[in-house]
Amino acid sequence: MATALQFDVDADEILVRSINMIAKERLLLDQIATAPPSFAETIKPLAELRNVHMSEFALIQFLGSITASQAVHAASLEAEKMIKEFNAESLARSDVFQAVQAVASNDDELELL
Repeated sequence: MATALQFDVDADEILVRSINMIAKERLLLDQIATAPPSFAETIKPLAELRNVHMSEFALIQFLGSITASQAVHAASLEAEKMIKEFNAESLARSDVFQAVQAVASNDDELELL
């Protein structure tokens, strides 16, 4: 699902969208880590998450770059900081890494592709 460009987003909405995006992603990573490892339950949701995340992150960066509003620019920078911190946290999750490794080492799962 693509994120539509919106130029009328205010500073509060940028922060709320970022907080909501992080919360949804954290929940999805928790689900991936506890689900039985499979392409459908592990790899596919991670790929979809990446697509949505990058689209939303690009929108936040773009808005911060083009705005004349100091408040929107500051909110965009704060949102970027939160998202980067969350990215570091999510990349350090050994439970998600182990789920991906389990799928990668399961030849039967990979043959279905």
